[in-house]
Amino acid sequence: MDGSNSVMIAQAILIWTLLGFLLAWLITFAVLALRPDTTDTGRSSDLPKLSRAHSITSTSAARQVLSPQPVPRPTAIDRQDTGEMEAIPLA
Repeated sequence: MDGSNSVMIAQAILIWTLLGFLLAWLITFAVLALRPDTTDTGRSSDLPKLSRAHSITSTSAARQVLSPQPVPRPTAIDRQDTGEMEAIPLA
């Protein structure tokens, strides 16, 4: 068997294997995307119900914590850069 034929056979096997994986992946996710929505109404009853007063209190408390603090703006008096360059000794 010629060396180039063995390379061509190996490449063909690799191509067909990768094509098979690609088609399997496409079919799997197409089925998952097109399946009907099967939400169970029993699951929502298992979740704890929050009272309206509790959710309002926690929301207002979260807004107070997350509000940014005012930052003082620097004034010209605080500025130390005068625009003049300092002399540097060359020794």
